[in-house]
Amino acid sequence: MKRYRQKEWWFEEKYGWDLDSVRDAIAWIDDQLIDLMVERTRLGWTVARIKRKKDLPIFNSAQEERVIFRWTAKAKEEGVSQESIKDVVDIVRALMEVSKTVQHEFLQNNHSKPAAKINPQKTEAVNYVTGNRS
Repeated sequence: MKRYRQKEWWFEEKYGWDLDSVRDAIAWIDDQLIDLMVERTRLGWTVARIKRKKDLPIFNSAQEERVIFRWTAKAKEEGVSQESIKDVVDIVRALMEVSKTVQHEFLQNNHSKPAAKINPQKTEAVNYVTGNRS
């Protein structure tokens, strides 16, 4: 928690209490998150090709548990509350679902690469992060 608080104070010193500046910073972070999710999705295509060549299944529960452990450990290290860690797990599970969907699409479409960008309006992970939860 101490580490998290130190980062928060640094931000306040830099931007003060100007709401628009803080919202602009959040919007910039949201854009970065979306870019990273698109990149993560593109890596899913590579994973699908490797799994196809090695005749491996799309779902790998041990790998999913390793990813969840890594995310929760990082969240704890950053001082995220136990209650909020549940949300972190939901986010990472949504990201893994996107990856599995991309891998299934890759394998079902004669191994052709899906569209270059995911549709943010139809992607649960993007909708979760951006708050568009209709």
